[in-house]
Amino acid sequence: HTGDGKKNFVDVEVTSFSVSDNWVMGVTKIRHTYDRPFFGKDKNIYPVGYKYEAATGAALDANQPFTHTPWTAEFSGCCRWESSLDGNKNKPYKVITHLDMTDRDNSPAARTMPIITVPQAATTNGADQPRFFVAAKDQLVAGSQAPTGMSGGTSNYDDDNSASAPLTYKIATAEDLDLVGSYTPYARIVIEDSNTGKLTIATNTSAGALAVGYYQAAVRVDSCTARSGFRPVCRGGTVIDFMVRVVPNGANNDGRMPVPVNSAGALFTGDARARETKFGWVGYKMSAHVRIDNPRNNMLVLNYVFAGLTVEGSSSAQPGAVQYSMSEMSHQGLPSGAHLFSTGVGAVSEMAVSFDNPFAAHRPGHDAAMNKEKFDYTSAPGAKALWDDGYRPVLKPRHAMDLIKPTAIDSTISLAAFDMNAGTGGAAVYLWLKRSDTEPAVTELAISHCESEETTFEASGFTVLPQNVNEQSKSTSVVKVWYKKGTGPAITDVTLVDEAVDTQICNSSKTTINICGGTSVGMQSMPFAKCGSKTLVPGNLNFGANQPLLNGRGVFMYAEYAPDSHLRRVLEWTPQVAGHFIFCYAGSEPVNSAISSTQRCIDLDVKVDPAPLFDVLLPLNTSMGKILTFIISYVDINHPDEQVHITQATTGLNLAGAKFVGAPSLTVLNERFIRTAQKVEWFPDATYGGFKGDICYTGMDEVACIDTAGFADSAGHMCHDYVADGRCSNGAFVPAGETAAAKLANAHGVHAGHACCACGGGVSFRQAQATTGCVNITVERCQWYVQTEDTLIQVAARFATNWLQIWHFNPTIMHPDSALPPNTLINIGHLYEVEPNDAMAVLADRFGTTIKHLQMNNWDLAHMPAAMLPLHKSICVIPNSCVTAVNVQRDVAV
Repeated sequence: HTGDGKKNFVDVEVTSFSVSDNWVMGVTKIRHTYDRPFFGKDKNIYPVGYKYEAATGAALDANQPFTHTPWTAEFSGCCRWESSLDGNKNKPYKVITHLDMTDRDNSPAARTMPIITVPQAATTNGADQPRFFVAAKDQLVAGSQAPTGMSGGTSNYDDDNSASAPLTYKIATAEDLDLVGSYTPYARIVIEDSNTGKLTIATNTSAGALAVGYYQAAVRVDSCTARSGFRPVCRGGTVIDFMVRVVPNGANNDGRMPVPVNSAGALFTGDARARETKFGWVGYKMSAHVRIDNPRNNMLVLNYVFAGLTVEGSSSAQPGAVQYSMSEMSHQGLPSGAHLFSTGVGAVSEMAVSFDNPFAAHRPGHDAAMNKEKFDYTSAPGAKALWDDGYRPVLKPRHAMDLIKPTAIDSTISLAAFDMNAGTGGAAVYLWLKRSDTEPAVTELAISHCESEETTFEASGFTVLPQNVNEQSKSTSVVKVWYKKGTGPAITDVTLVDEAVDTQICNSSKTTINICGGTSVGMQSMPFAKCGSKTLVPGNLNFGANQPLLNGRGVFMYAEYAPDSHLRRVLEWTPQVAGHFIFCYAGSEPVNSAISSTQRCIDLDVKVDPAPLFDVLLPLNTSMGKILTFIISYVDINHPDEQVHITQATTGLNLAGAKFVGAPSLTVLNERFIRTAQKVEWFPDATYGGFKGDICYTGMDEVACIDTAGFADSAGHMCHDYVADGRCSNGAFVPAGETAAAKLANAHGVHAGHACCACGGGVSFRQAQATTGCVNITVERCQWYVQTEDTLIQVAARFATNWLQIWHFNPTIMHPDSALPPNTLINIGHLYEVEPNDAMAVLADRFGTTIKHLQMNNWDLAHMPAAMLPLHKSICVIPNSCVTAVNVQRDVAV
């Protein structure tokens, strides 16, 4: 119901659902045009100090200030849930919002999970009662900017226009819902902070523990315009209607419930247990850790909702998006540019493959891992670079990493690294792992043996290591390793097993692998299903289709997974629009959703990247010959992907010989902003006396991403080739011919998306902006700053005069052969104040010099018409006493 007599039946597009909690969440959009901006007049108001005089009563009435009655739109239905325990079961429900389009064109937007699970408190202490937040935002302002109204919800009264209108929260009453007699707010759910939306529910009091079950709650969010002379009036209300599920505090009330922890694994304290705020910028990646521990050591799945004003979640997979397992579908889809990744302590975050031609391969009687006539891959190319980048090879069983010497890695890596191509007459092939506690982790591994499997893995979102594990072997099959960074448990270790050698490593039962769908003997392998606690990755790294020489020499891969009772995720998001967004989450056991953490929300404040802010400089003064140094600085956002590039602007004056000294320096001002400062050095030569003007510089923010040096993919293409070929679209690569995974990685498995900034995610949403700022510089006339070993003769030559003149202008120089003290000022001429009727030609004639000489010693005269000499202007004159002037005396009228 829109409030003006119109009504609509609602078709809802489901954006989230939870099978275990039996709810769905959806969105509907209804377009409606009102015939006036608000419903009508509410009442006259008489603000203190306000007066209006009119000649007639009609004019007075027409200008009488009054408040508005807003439109009231509602969504309603017959029946609340029959199993709720709050006294409102089977009663009607109504969600309302108020609209006054003179004050704002929308009501506040509010988000929360539909059902918030809380445990029965362990004690009756108030501090132990569960707390959570519901989040809302005024849609008229971007990010966390303070909201304001427009009209203040009044007419004929301008003093409250554009006044502060902060959001406030209150428990909705029956009157707020227009359900008098049909709704009673549940008394144990109260607002603890009316400014932030913090709520508490008393689940354990002196009357006993609150019964396990569901309780309905409604919170009204208002936008209240401050009034001058009368009380604030809240007109822009909206209602958040949700349910609170009370569950036992762990199995048998033992207190062991899942709980959010911080990035270090420690419990949150205070309000951080339920809410945190992060800020970001459009086009720049932001991230947040999502971690929940289950003391019961049972598996957890993540339930969440991601919502905002301009981003509607979608359950459909976006191109390149993470695919979620069926056990983790209780969520709203992520917006474009957002991904959830798993993390883990010591988790595998990157993988790579390298080749080798070790010396041992050439020994007589060796297993001929490398034909001695071939010298490809000698000295283990790429191994040292991988080691220096933090990668480490997977080792042979019962071998230690210290056998490999980083300073002699080319000759020692074969002593301990596992060769995935062992016994096949091919290159030695090593698998490398890079670990991290915080970076997105590898969660799935796969092995392909044919094109059909490659197609399947690529379609499933896997990334390939492009090297053929059977490189130069007897096998004609191409075997590759694939990995995915998803939302399952992180892989923390990988073990490789050669079944012909490492017979005692695994002792579980065996399983059969049908490779590429084949069932013949040559298309099957029978490895151990488990290797200790590690799980088999289906596939044979030593596979050769129907090649008996390879049969019986299987090399198999086993993966160790992090405990699934410790849920570790990283939310990474490159926002595409500014706004205020909410990510609320909880972790629950899939087989018993009552074992759940309480909702925790991350408030994401996203703003448009501002233009760099110029730091204003005071005017600067110097003299000819004295080096002037100053700092040009700009303040911009503090993000590793952005930097400010400072150049001299085309506007303003030019300083010949001015140069930047050293690299720009960076000073972090706070979490959000950083200062970029560039030192400038300038030597004013003998022509700059009398210089005065603005020197301007431009600071442009730009992406600080740098293409990986020497990157080339498997086809030899470099980053710029993708741009030149037009294969960058919406921040992603568009491969031609080959599969994306095979095309876009180099010999070390570095993906082009990480190596080439030209297609980097989010870049297309950034706005490169420039700000020009100026500094005013003055160079004193008729003074020279003495340089080391300067003499009167040298100084005179600079100014096209003779040493006698310079000596004459400096009476403190007692002897013409005296050494001039460096770093001191000496006079090189006489200051003359322009009088009426003076012109450069007149002055040149009078002082026995030339116009050119006057201009040479007065920078500003050289840059103005010769006939233009401002009255009373001070200029530098070096008279030539050896020339007889025609007019050495001037007639002065009396």
